[in-house]
Amino acid sequence: MAVLFMGVFIMEATCSGYTATVDDVAKLHSDLFSNYKRVIPPVYQQNHAVQVRLSLFLLMIHDLDMKNQVLTTSGWLNVNWEDEFLRWNKSDYGGLEEIIVSQSAVWLPDILVENTAQNFAEIGSESSLVSVKDNGHISWEPGILTKTICEVNIGKYPFDYQKCEIKFLTWMHTNKTLDVQPGSDFVSLDATISNGEWDIKSAIARPYFYPSTYKIGTAHTGVKFIIELMRKRTFYVLNTIIPVVMLSLLNVLVFLLPASSGEKMALAVTVLLSFTVYLSIISEVMPKTSESISILAVYLTTLLSLSTMSVLSSGVVMNMIHQDSDKPVPTFLRCLVCCRLRQIRRQMKKGKIRRRMASFRVGGRGGDVRGFSSHHNDAYSDTSHVWSNGEGGSKKRGVYDNEGMQMFTANYSRGGHQNSAVGETKIDDRSVEDETAVRGAEHVSLFEHKAEENFDDWSYITWVDVGSAVDTLLFWTFLGITVMSTTIVLVLFSFQ
Repeated sequence: MAVLFMGVFIMEATCSGYTATVDDVAKLHSDLFSNYKRVIPPVYQQNHAVQVRLSLFLLMIHDLDMKNQVLTTSGWLNVNWEDEFLRWNKSDYGGLEEIIVSQSAVWLPDILVENTAQNFAEIGSESSLVSVKDNGHISWEPGILTKTICEVNIGKYPFDYQKCEIKFLTWMHTNKTLDVQPGSDFVSLDATISNGEWDIKSAIARPYFYPSTYKIGTAHTGVKFIIELMRKRTFYVLNTIIPVVMLSLLNVLVFLLPASSGEKMALAVTVLLSFTVYLSIISEVMPKTSESISILAVYLTTLLSLSTMSVLSSGVVMNMIHQDSDKPVPTFLRCLVCCRLRQIRRQMKKGKIRRRMASFRVGGRGGDVRGFSSHHNDAYSDTSHVWSNGEGGSKKRGVYDNEGMQMFTANYSRGGHQNSAVGETKIDDRSVEDETAVRGAEHVSLFEHKAEENFDDWSYITWVDVGSAVDTLLFWTFLGITVMSTTIVLVLFSFQ
């Protein structure tokens, strides 16, 4: 029997003032295991529960599969208990204090991973060893590679924190025969290898029990190790957050492109497709659950909706600017350009009056008074035609305009005749010429000012003005929605 134990077990002797021999070790094995029954809980009073202490040494977080909600970890357990059947007096065995045996030689607690994502199996293996001391203290450190179920919360992805649990529980023994408690309040991280995606924020151990389904009134005891993970954000900020924010700005800048540009619609469609791609990428890594909705997914869906609306709006605006110029602008669309009336008036004043001033200077400088009067009467006839054909144009306004022009022509003619006495039809004196130009400018300004009082702004509104006003309105609307939604998302991400 001693030879059998020597062949099966790996033995280690520690001596304290004694010298243990092979015979001492063989004799100890023979005495301990000759009548040992590993199926019997190692207590003499069988109504007492075996007290087991369980600790976890975490080696590495391999992966957290968000889609399947599975956490893969590796490490080893430290399991300790007292075996009353494996005690000896070390002085009888050459001072032998400890022996190392195979785990199959001693009683082991039936501990399993309760929330496993694969087949249930006992921890440890046939090659695992157990330390047995002379006072009956057993230390067992089996290595583990676990795949456990972890319910993830994707609400703040990719700025999320995940709390996963690894639960170890007795399978058949209840608290009447086996009591498993944490050996430490914390998971040991001394040997932990860092993960490229996750940081371990905390790792604690807590007692755990589950009511027995076959023995009512009792419970299966165990330990649950709670690991809180924080996602490393640099990769996601550079590859997801920043591109999405930039695309949201491009979505707004669509309305700054001229409506007549063909690139307007092309940019809107490109941004729409980009949002679709990003949304599909994020959806691939998300679990198919409705218990938690990603803020980022909602944000992308909002931007996708805005991008779709920008495509539709661009089509409407482009249709407006290509309307027939003879087609009148409906009254309900004219209200969109109320803020542009002042700009339209300035454009008309700069365009029309400056052209008339240029014509006046060309005709009056060293020129023929009769030719100048004829030239300005022709220019006036164009303006008078536009004003008289304005919306609700009246005969009174036409009469006033004719009288104003007649007054201007008469005043200028008197100055022209006075100047013609000096040099017949050509004016050589430069000072007289400049004075005549100033007087003519004063009459033109007075004439245009009086005419502008009766100017009908609505008659000059075109479809291009309406399209430009719609673009401006949509730009500020989309910009406000984009900035507000982006700010809300970033604020929500900042809270843990």
